[in-house]
Amino acid sequence: MKVLALHNNSGSRYYRLIPQMRRLQQLGHKVLLEPHDAENIAEKIKWCDIVIFQMIFSQPLMDLAKRLKKKIIFEMDDLIHIVPKDHYSYKETGGIRNKIKWWWRMYRVFRLCDLMITTNPTLARKYGWLAKKSFVFRNFIDLPHWLKEYHPNTANRIRILWAGSTSHTPDLKMIEPVMKRILEEYPQAQFIYIGHGGIKSSDPMAQFVYGKDLFTTLPDNQREAMLSYPPNVWPYVLSTLQADIAIAPLEKNEFNRHKSTCKYLEYSINKIPAVYSKWFYGQDIQHGFNGLLADTPEEWYDCLRLLIKNDIMRKEIGNNSFNSVMEKDDIRKYIDNWIDEVLK
Repeated sequence: MKVLALHNNSGSRYYRLIPQMRRLQQLGHKVLLEPHDAENIAEKIKWCDIVIFQMIFSQPLMDLAKRLKKKIIFEMDDLIHIVPKDHYSYKETGGIRNKIKWWWRMYRVFRLCDLMITTNPTLARKYGWLAKKSFVFRNFIDLPHWLKEYHPNTANRIRILWAGSTSHTPDLKMIEPVMKRILEEYPQAQFIYIGHGGIKSSDPMAQFVYGKDLFTTLPDNQREAMLSYPPNVWPYVLSTLQADIAIAPLEKNEFNRHKSTCKYLEYSINKIPAVYSKWFYGQDIQHGFNGLLADTPEEWYDCLRLLIKNDIMRKEIGNNSFNSVMEKDDIRKYIDNWIDEVLK
């Protein structure tokens, strides 16, 4: 079988496509993984038996694949037509008119799909009925990509990590008052945020590169901003950050309700104890064992204080989360279910 996967240049392909295509290749199938804007895509669609579109809404390419009687699969890992007002794509999705446009666009694309693969049942219920069939394959950890040498912090500062994309503005605004309180109480604590959050600067170029400062109330000497990294490099960076604690705050809204628990996988494989939003991560985290759970500002404050003051707890939770992910979330244990569904 010849399988073509067209990705959207996001890091999610390291969860949703790369390990799967590698496994297909191991089983003797011919595979091709290409960015959606690569040259000669039409010729590659003619070559394959199965084409996978990862969050790519290209009516011409879909129509071509349909005319050529290829099996069409749509890979979906995010809510599309509803985003918070602070989200970078709100202008394209906000309002009734935009939502109608998106639903029409999705209908025209999804009705051509033989299969839709989603990260969770919530997404499958939202969009899966538009395709001929839907299949839920949650995110798992791909050890060749993510498992790197562990680097513990050897300094006397407590490093608190957040990492994410520019879609997380509401989540960062939600956690800012808590971080202000924590940093004021613990001068040895340092907040490292990567991928979004901005810096305090009057230099227009710096603001353009790093983004608008979302943490104006935090002490300058206790925060450190870093730009995002290419997804092929990110596992190496994450493993060397020497983070003592990580946070994964999610504002309770419709957009976040359709997300997946990648941050739990990434922090855990690096033995980083973390505090997670309880409303979203509650089914994956056993509070006090493989993570801590918080929803209210007071709960976030209490959980962070607990981890800052207790290095033994940090180590225990970090080890427990690592062992749990290694035991339950290794993609090799589940990937053949994906293979079977795709090749049907």
